[in-house]
Amino acid sequence: MANAPMKPVIDPKTWFVGLWIGIDPLDGAEYTREFVPIPGEDYKFAFTGRLEYSQICGGPPPQGGQVTDIPDVTDLMIPALLTGTGIVDLTTNSIKAAIDLTCFGDEDPIAKGVPAEFVPVGHDLLLEVPSFRANDPIWLHRASPYHKPLTYEYH
Repeated sequence: MANAPMKPVIDPKTWFVGLWIGIDPLDGAEYTREFVPIPGEDYKFAFTGRLEYSQICGGPPPQGGQVTDIPDVTDLMIPALLTGTGIVDLTTNSIKAAIDLTCFGDEDPIAKGVPAEFVPVGHDLLLEVPSFRANDPIWLHRASPYHKPLTYEYH
């Protein structure tokens, strides 16, 4: 098993739940992400996120709503909201997600269904890997305490 990929030992139903923060290494924007489980859907999560500012929002609309590269428009960066859902891939314990990105002041997303993966890489450390930034992922640190789910006993 020496060549088998390593998989973190986590409870994939609860480990992702909470608030995560990070800094974009490319432009210094602050990232926040919040994951909540979708009731009745094992291993499925909804998430909301905020970008302090987004280069995508400052540039021309992505072709067909898909982001393939980061535009160089650092003078036009504005805040953005991310929403989406994802499901845990039990072979890697990572979340495979589809992200919608809406620019501040807009009603509709500028980009829809952008593939991304959220990979646990250490204690309270999560790597966000959008498909168009596979070589420049975002490191997220858990900002809320991790609590194992409550269990109940009948008396």
